[in-house]
Order: sequence, then C-alpha cells, then structure tokens
Amino acid sequence: MGFANPINSARPILQTLVEKGKIVRAYLGVGVLDSASVAHYGYDLDIDHGVYVVRVEKGGTADKVHIQKGDVIVKINGENVNSVADLRTTLDSIQAPR
Repeated sequence: MGFANPINSARPILQTLVEKGKIVRAYLGVGVLDSASVAHYGYDLDIDHGVYVVRVEKGGTADKVHIQKGDVIVKINGENVNSVADLRTTLDSIQAPR
C-alpha cells in the first residue's frame, strides 16, 4: 500500500521532528463523519454543517468534555468545522499540551 501527502502538510511535521525530536499533536478522541463522506457511500447525513460524532474514545479529550455519540461538532477553537479535513486541519493548528 502506498500513499502521498502534500509537502505543505508534511513540512511542519518534519520541522517539529527535527527541532524537538518528537511529534506531539492535539488529539480529540472521536470518530466522525461528514456529509460528503457518507454521501460517497450512498447514505444521507441530515446535518447542514459540522461533523457527526459516531464514536467517542473512553477517557479521551472529547469524553472528558462530555462530547457524546450523536453530537455534531460545528466549531473548534473558534474555527468552523464542516468536514473531516476541517477537523484535522483545526486540530493540527492547536498547540498540543506537552
């Protein structure tokens, strides 16, 4: 199996790895779906915006702040979240605790 990442996505990760010797990323601990991804599989997700929470990791950050299965995440850190990609980008922009 092979995959490719755009260099603009990989560069900050590589820079952090070189500077600090490890990667620490913000982690929410949820499984989510957005309207586009479920539509690809022929399903309909009845939300106008946000991502639908399908799984919450016990003891994870989302669980600690009482996010539950069935919730819809529409913003994180003041940023709109309308897709799984938006969620990842927003989480990657947050400084993870050390």
